[in-house]
Amino acid sequence: MPLHQRRFGGDSEKISTPLHGLAQTPVLEGKSAIAELRRALADLGLRGLTITSQVGGLSLDAPKVYDLYELACELDVPVFVHPAGTVVEVLVAPRDSGATIRLPV
Repeated sequence: MPLHQRRFGGDSEKISTPLHGLAQTPVLEGKSAIAELRRALADLGLRGLTITSQVGGLSLDAPKVYDLYELACELDVPVFVHPAGTVVEVLVAPRDSGATIRLPV
């Protein structure tokens, strides 16, 4: 379980402004992801799921994550998608030249 998930699980109750924590799971690990989402919601009081827009080169519509989506729907929790690029820009020349190369992640 991510350290920040353990740390902030119950903190939303201490703040007067609504603040709801979201769980992170090992998205590509099937049953482990499902177990972690259930635990984060039930035991830590988190209120939804956050995932990146691509994980390990797989996009959001990859069949490998369908079970996780089905659980989120079943439990009626939001899924926040954090944008993640599919390329990394690496500076290969002085900043003022603007030269970069793009590498697949």
